[in-house]
Amino acid sequence: MKKSIVLITFLTSANLLFAQTTERDPINYFPNYHPLIVHFPIILLLVAAVMQIGLLFFRNNAYNYTVTILTIVGFITALLAVFVFHAHAAKDVNPTAMAIFEEHEKLAYITLWISGFAAALKVVGLFIQKKWVEVISLFLLIGCAITVSLAGHHGSELVYKQGIGPKGERLEDEHH
Repeated sequence: MKKSIVLITFLTSANLLFAQTTERDPINYFPNYHPLIVHFPIILLLVAAVMQIGLLFFRNNAYNYTVTILTIVGFITALLAVFVFHAHAAKDVNPTAMAIFEEHEKLAYITLWISGFAAALKVVGLFIQKKWVEVISLFLLIGCAITVSLAGHHGSELVYKQGIGPKGERLEDEHH
């Protein structure tokens, strides 16, 4: 029953998303998929950090697996956002916008590295159930939460203050 509800919700959401386009090829409707992907690591890594705090106070295998999965999926979606669905600012944007973009990129790479280490440590922690593993994981996930939040802040500055990204404006053409 639960699987049916999830499947119906997914199909309905996808149908509503594609129904908004007037183009015949809805997969090419978006100029860049970065905004659609990047929100996953933002929320997943933030939630994993908050949940990791709970693991310091009580030990529960299901809860630990949940935090581990959130961290791994957060890392994978960060990887996709940084390398596969990465948006590049056009070369002719103003220097302020380019400085924000470069800081955004730097923080995204730092988030990627830290989340990769956190994911690896969380997997190790499933086999080595020691308090120090959970404490180090907490510090790494807090680091992820900070860097992904700052990267997201700079990303929103690019969109809302600098006008880079909406409708593909002021982005490099990815098809060349």
